[in-house]
Amino acid sequence: MIDYVLPMFRNMTLITTVMVLYVVVPKRTNRLADPSILGAVLGLGACISMLDPIPLTDGVFVDSRSTMILLSALFGGPIAAIISASLAAALRIYLGGAGVVPGVGSILISAAIGLLVYYGSKGRGEPVRIKSVLILAALSPLSFVAVFALPIEIALRAIQELFLPTSIFRAIGVLLLGGLLLHEQRRRKVEQLTREQATMDELSGLANRRSFYLALNRALERSQQRSSPVSVVITDLDHFKSINDRYGHNVGDRVIQHFAAALKDNIRGNDFAARIGGEEFALVLQGANRQEAEKICERIRSSIAAAELTIGGNTISYTASFGIADKTATAATADALMSAADAALYDAKVNGRNVVMSALTPRDHAALCLLDRGTAATPA
Repeated sequence: MIDYVLPMFRNMTLITTVMVLYVVVPKRTNRLADPSILGAVLGLGACISMLDPIPLTDGVFVDSRSTMILLSALFGGPIAAIISASLAAALRIYLGGAGVVPGVGSILISAAIGLLVYYGSKGRGEPVRIKSVLILAALSPLSFVAVFALPIEIALRAIQELFLPTSIFRAIGVLLLGGLLLHEQRRRKVEQLTREQATMDELSGLANRRSFYLALNRALERSQQRSSPVSVVITDLDHFKSINDRYGHNVGDRVIQHFAAALKDNIRGNDFAARIGGEEFALVLQGANRQEAEKICERIRSSIAAAELTIGGNTISYTASFGIADKTATAATADALMSAADAALYDAKVNGRNVVMSALTPRDHAALCLLDRGTAATPA
């Protein structure tokens, strides 16, 4: 048994290598889904472990591949399990020998055990926690049953010499690597939450002002590259102060949330919605000209005007006004578009609120000037 301890310790050092890869690779390959990264990294770890195995007899050896496959399935689900198991199985088949069948069998059994615990956690609606890792560690020796695919005398020898130390080291490996993966999982969640808090408006659940301007500038760049239209909308809740004064700020917050939900429900997949002020919101409508933007805004306006909210026994109705500006030769920058949309919103407020108004284009201005001159020349 002592002869097997040193190779097992060498296999255990793979945990450090695997964790370094798992932390570094996602930062370099943002296009890959996380389960794919996890499956590839742990699959690579399983392959490396087979290059420094514990030999039992010719073509039969033991290593820490099962630890990698177990955790790949638990933390990454079926996608990661398939990737890691496929990589490990392919190498085991390539290495050949009398242990190919039990070797591949142990890989498949490990993937099945990991998925069993994964779906057990998922079925309870829980994320992967230390409890799941403990269960996986307890079940990890089951992957050793694949040894019975060997001739009986070799299988009995493997059980006698390797089952206990392998099971202990496998369980320890699951606990150590599983704990590190849990820590990394929590760290990423905190990092994601921090990013969201920096770019999202907490009350409405929409993007904040800073994110809106970033999205608007990106939309203008794409519009320039593709010669496609883009429209900006600024919308404001009518008489919102009176709602706060009459019903309280809690009700006002509920109205803001209702309006934010209406925006999200009525815009398209490539559009962008943000809360840029107290009761002021803005939209970037990618690929939408003025007429298309007016249709979208009218749909939102009419749905809001027809809605009645029941909050704390009070029935609340409210309306919103909309100002639209599309990219033209004189309004092709973010600031120019926002100024034009803001002016259109002012016109909407002046014209009785609860309306959709578009910014005047140079052609509109020219037509109005001609109309004014014609009116002035007509005798009374």
